[in-house]
Amino acid sequence: MVMSSTGGLAPTPGGGSASRGIQSPLVEARSVTKRYGEMLALKDVSLKVQPGEILGLMGHNGAGKSTLIKILTGAEQPTAGQLMAGGQPVQFRSVADARSLGVVAVYQELRIIGTVSVAENLSYPVLPQRFGFIDRKQLRQDALRTLSGRGIDIDPMLPASQLSQAERQLVEIAAVLSSGAKVVLLDEPTSSLDVEQIERVFNLMHRATAEGVSFVLVTHKVREVLDCADRIVVLRDGHVVAQGARSEFDHERLVAELTGSSGDAERSRGRAQEVVPGAPPPQDAKVPTGTEVTRQHASAKTAPVPALRVTGLVAGGVSHGDLEVDFGEVVGLYGVLGAGRTAFLRALHGLNPVHGGQVVLDGAPFRPKDPADSLEHGLYLLSESRKVDGIIPSMSVRNNQVVAALRSFRHYFGLVDRTRVTAETDSEVERLDIRGDPDRSVGSLSGGNQQKVLFSRLHMAGARVLLLDEPTRGVDVGAKRRIYQVIRDEAREGKAVIVSSSEAEEICELCSRCYVVRKGRLGDVVLSGDALTPDALRLVAVSAEEEVALK
Repeated sequence: MVMSSTGGLAPTPGGGSASRGIQSPLVEARSVTKRYGEMLALKDVSLKVQPGEILGLMGHNGAGKSTLIKILTGAEQPTAGQLMAGGQPVQFRSVADARSLGVVAVYQELRIIGTVSVAENLSYPVLPQRFGFIDRKQLRQDALRTLSGRGIDIDPMLPASQLSQAERQLVEIAAVLSSGAKVVLLDEPTSSLDVEQIERVFNLMHRATAEGVSFVLVTHKVREVLDCADRIVVLRDGHVVAQGARSEFDHERLVAELTGSSGDAERSRGRAQEVVPGAPPPQDAKVPTGTEVTRQHASAKTAPVPALRVTGLVAGGVSHGDLEVDFGEVVGLYGVLGAGRTAFLRALHGLNPVHGGQVVLDGAPFRPKDPADSLEHGLYLLSESRKVDGIIPSMSVRNNQVVAALRSFRHYFGLVDRTRVTAETDSEVERLDIRGDPDRSVGSLSGGNQQKVLFSRLHMAGARVLLLDEPTRGVDVGAKRRIYQVIRDEAREGKAVIVSSSEAEEICELCSRCYVVRKGRLGDVVLSGDALTPDALRLVAVSAEEEVALK
């Protein structure tokens, strides 16, 4: 490994795993420490990224992953320690410095520009020109070469706004690779993707590693790392607590390292494993031949009528929706991306217009008008995108907690009772184990703690029917377990809970029943009891046979 003539990282000809042993790491952190005032974010962290490998980087929210990514890509500078690139000391004073040496991050919030074409996104910011104008022919040819070389079948002149989330992810990765990136740090790249889409992203990664490109895969999905990574590094509380070849880890050990507790690993034993990208269903798996419903009401059921009954709902993205949930019950929605799960919940919350059907809420007809009206009737949506539709980053944790319940905190002359606000938000912080100063901006918290703040908000708002869309997306193993407990606690208190998730194992762990959503329809197939398994859910959700949608 040598520094290229252009200043970038250049692998020895041949690249790939066969020559890794005689090459220097593409990028390396040596005893890196990072302090923010009194807070120690990273302590003595060492990490190597070898040519042509996929390195899995795991850790709780707040473990230091984001800080390490920022240091490796020049967005932050270490307080102590040394960075190396191609065996030589380097100092990344900016993102541009790191990018010039081929070290680039792709974050969860993709930077694809929806108002221009795929080709323009791939060439940005330097577009081919002819006589002072954009050379559209050359632009298209360059884009086709880039896409086909990465195994991506997308029309380069298509507006990027029309791409699916998976296609956006592929285009952004292709764009950084075409810019000469040699180390690509992927921050939760599969959090919004289904199994088949995850496989497409992983295929792209494996194609690139054959050329000597390396990836740092930051994810909370244990199974993905075990299936995809060549090596694994685990951070906890700013320290590297474990690292080694993938063969040195199994599911139990990795969970134990992440949580710092063998007890958590024991509790995970025997539970459904996470989705294996692209894994086929077992040969003996059978599609249920009819609607199988076994109600398992919680003891906290408080009313003889269902909390929510939806019949024949028609809305944007929903062609037909039937659903029923009782107070004290947790039911699931499962389906591939674009099947209509989110559209159904948004319609119930008043965000998508309802064109037909009937909604009965706590025994009374209900027509969703807008989110404020839904909340007034005790129905609350926790959005799948906490940074877009959830938290208000610049506001404090406390203000984010009470923003949907301010009226209940007003007293004389309409003023907010700050003493009550402080007391009740403190109680919620303790109940949910929200880690961070409640008077600081919520944007300073880790993703898992931000999600807990949103759960606190819906609890303080007094919602009785909870619509939870991907409630554990982008959170670590520990935070996920805590959120599972919060969901169960809400049901025990008599709340009706609908959990929409792309993780079949999550549905099976939390829900008594699950409605499978296919092509905008739900209510045709409802699985429960012994029929509710991850394999059955995946098989029904992706089956193209029309007879699966039985009535």
